[in-house]
Formats: sequence, C-alpha cells, structure tokens
Amino acid sequence: MQRRYQTWIVAATAILMLCEQFVKSPGIAAAAKEVRSWGLIVAAFALGLGTVNLVMIHGDKVSKKKEGWGNSIVLMAGLVVFAVTGIVLGTSNKTYSAMYDTTVSPMATALFGTLIFYIISAGYRSFVVRKLESGVILASALIVMLAQIPIGRMISPMIPAAATWLQNIPNNAGQRGLVIGAAVGAVANGLRVMLGLERNFGG
Repeated sequence: MQRRYQTWIVAATAILMLCEQFVKSPGIAAAAKEVRSWGLIVAAFALGLGTVNLVMIHGDKVSKKKEGWGNSIVLMAGLVVFAVTGIVLGTSNKTYSAMYDTTVSPMATALFGTLIFYIISAGYRSFVVRKLESGVILASALIVMLAQIPIGRMISPMIPAAATWLQNIPNNAGQRGLVIGAAVGAVANGLRVMLGLERNFGG
C-alpha cells in the first residue's frame, strides 16, 4: 500500500509538471511552482543526510584505523573547514574564494590531467584497425587532430576543410541521433512514471 501511494504521488507530480508546459493556467503554474519549492527543500534535506552519512562512514574508518583512514581525516577536516567558513563568512567572501581557488580547483585540474592517460589508453584500444569501421574512425581522428596543429595545414590545405566537414556533417548527424534517442527514452520513462509502471523509486 505504501508503495502504491508513492507511485500516485510521483505520477501526479509528473503530470502536473507536464501540464505546466502545455496548459496556460495560473492555477497549474502556481501549483507547479509550489512543488518545485518542495523539491528544493527535499534536496536540501537530502544533501544534509548525505553529509551525515559521509561523516559516519569516514568517522568509523578513522576510529577503527582502517586502510586509508588518513585520507578520511583530511576529507572530514576539509568538510568542516569549508562548511564553517561558508556559513560564517559566506560563499562570496574573499577568504572562502581563496580557499576554494587554492585547494579544490588545483585538485580538480590534477584529476582531469590524469584522465588523459586513460583516454589515450582507451583510444589506442579503440583505434586498432581490425575492421573497416575502425579504419574510418582512425582516419577521421587523425584528420581532425592534424587540422588543429600548423603541420596539418602545411601537409595539405584540404585537411582543415575535411576536418570541418567531418565535424559539421557526420558528427552533427550522429549527435542529433543520440539526442533524439535520449529524448524518446526520456518520454518513454516519463510515461512509465505517470502510469505507475516505474517503481524503482519506491524502494
């Protein structure tokens, strides 16, 4: 019975949000706005619950000195310092911005920098020419990469033109196909939610 109520609530919310986009009614717009406000409140509580869960997991790791407990101390210390600074001084304060710029931004840059090695490894495995399709992908990638550097233009003026054609025609066609497929999937999933067929959110 509880799961049935959850299904009804989610279905009603989905129908309300859908009607807001197609039916011009002040009542529907006001109701949808109120539901979005509730969503922000629920998201805030979910964020707080996630923080508590994070502290519990890493606090247990520190207390039992499990593997990597030093990293857990750093994580919780950073969480406390950023939370207290943001609450007391505000997120627009220069001190808070300086803390963010000197810690989070460099770490994010370093993380993305290490991803290049995984990208190269995946690219090498993908571009091994075993079939015609692999050869086409490899040739397209080489043309696009050569068009980005001066030596490509020195080899042939046709390379930049070919790269532009590849990006504007086949690439756009593939991307539009993916977007259309994703949209159809989203519509199908939305219909399942509104009809009460999607029950994963009910636990």
